[in-house]
Amino acid sequence: MFSKYFFACFIIFANSTPQNEDFTSLQNKLQEYILQNKDERIVKFVRMSFHDLLNFNPSTHTGGPHGCLLKTPISNFSENNGLSQEVNDLNSFVMSEFNNVNFTFGDVISLAGKVAIE
Repeated sequence: MFSKYFFACFIIFANSTPQNEDFTSLQNKLQEYILQNKDERIVKFVRMSFHDLLNFNPSTHTGGPHGCLLKTPISNFSENNGLSQEVNDLNSFVMSEFNNVNFTFGDVISLAGKVAIE
């Protein structure tokens, strides 16, 4: 079901391939961002990261986290109710902070979920 949407779900943020230090910087910025509204963001980021990777198929090694919560029809699934504003806000935040790094939104959501759990 998701395969025809897979390629449309990669969101590239800009110019350069992310390096280790870019991910470290993203992790630090996400920590700050989460703390601005931790009561809502912790729960939503954990939920977003789970929903984004939920379609992983261990038999075929397909699916997994690839940022489709940012795109329709995935964003409109009833299971994702209440996430669209936070998904859009997270996308805007990362684009404004890292406009010169090519993070995929799957990377961003996964890291946001990790940071929220920590």
